[in-house]
Amino acid sequence: MSAVGTIESEQVTETGAASGWFPGLSTRLTALFWALACLGTVMVASAAIGSADGPTEMRRVLVQRAAWMGIALVAFLVGRYIPYRMWRRHQLVILILTLGILAAVLIPGIGTVVNGARRWIRMGPWIGFQPSEFAKVGLIIWCAAYVERNAARMHRFVPGFLIPFGGAGSVSLLVLLEPDFGTAALIGTVAALLIVAFGSRLLYVTLAGMSMLPLVYHLVLGAPYRRERIMSFLHPWEDPLGSGYQLIQSMISVGSGGLMGRGLGLGVQKLGFLPDTPSDFIFALVSEELGFVGAGTVVLLFLLIVWEGFRVVLRAEDRFGAALAFGIACLFGIQGAIHIAVVTGSVPTTGMTLPLVSAGGSSLFVGMVAAGLLVNVAARAEKPGNEKPTPWYKDTPFYEEWLHARVLDPLQCRLPGIRP
Repeated sequence: MSAVGTIESEQVTETGAASGWFPGLSTRLTALFWALACLGTVMVASAAIGSADGPTEMRRVLVQRAAWMGIALVAFLVGRYIPYRMWRRHQLVILILTLGILAAVLIPGIGTVVNGARRWIRMGPWIGFQPSEFAKVGLIIWCAAYVERNAARMHRFVPGFLIPFGGAGSVSLLVLLEPDFGTAALIGTVAALLIVAFGSRLLYVTLAGMSMLPLVYHLVLGAPYRRERIMSFLHPWEDPLGSGYQLIQSMISVGSGGLMGRGLGLGVQKLGFLPDTPSDFIFALVSEELGFVGAGTVVLLFLLIVWEGFRVVLRAEDRFGAALAFGIACLFGIQGAIHIAVVTGSVPTTGMTLPLVSAGGSSLFVGMVAAGLLVNVAARAEKPGNEKPTPWYKDTPFYEEWLHARVLDPLQCRLPGIRP
């Protein structure tokens, strides 16, 4: 069993209110998440100045972002104050709903095609969401519940590798069919790290990864637009007005900020030079207008979230809470790192947003749900004298009991994680 797998016997308790003036773990995490969200509001509004009708567009974007910040506050409070074991209790429904909305977006008439990809479900001209954003958190919840339910069997091939990686692979495959290679890779990576950290054998994952190399090679170089991204990443100056244009403009934006930046609202690249500035390249705008100091602050905020998130893992009072915190910390850290790497020209373009900072209502909403869940686990661990956590097998919903009694027992079938 891995080091993280022994967490239940080595838990560290922490009083909620830290000694003296220093805030507690949950308070620090809350401040970090909302600092990023508020910075995102300022930068998205600044990016709107670069449109043809700057002041009017900026006011419209501010109103829209303010509305989403209100919705995000509700999302954060839901994640923060609803007991996180409620999500464990209904993990099967969460997985089914996740697979359902990912399949629905692929159906013509339900999913909306934008830029050649079917990633949106729209309900009218103003309301829409990306199912892949919800899949990130949904899969983490299911994986966290699974590794708790099968703690004693995670070293075995079928319950510890085949079933959890089958569930994670199904979600990633549906995202890939949109197509969205970057998000599919992100979801699969986070799920794999969580499952391995909580008991699955690294050998199984390594062999599976090696067997998938031909498929990955085909996916990366088989599609013409992905092959073009790779070539423009390696040689952007060979076609500075074509395939290499966006990367070159991004690097110019990052490099022109200097130490302190041009000043908030005074960026040049957003004036029609750098496409997708508010979403996929928001870090470039931060670097240009706020300089190395502002960009470094954003990087520091993400590093602190990952650091504090792993501290929550060590202090969580049950295995589900630890796995949930681990998955969410990895999600914020890896997605933030990919976005920054793309903007700075360190990896090929993937279209990955910067969590809580980039424009996008679905991304902000789901990001705040995840943030609330992480703070929830942290706050639970801070309370002294907590009652002993209820074992998962004493907290199963009626429909799981019905499934076992009416379907599995008559078939003499026993699935991992249904009963201890």
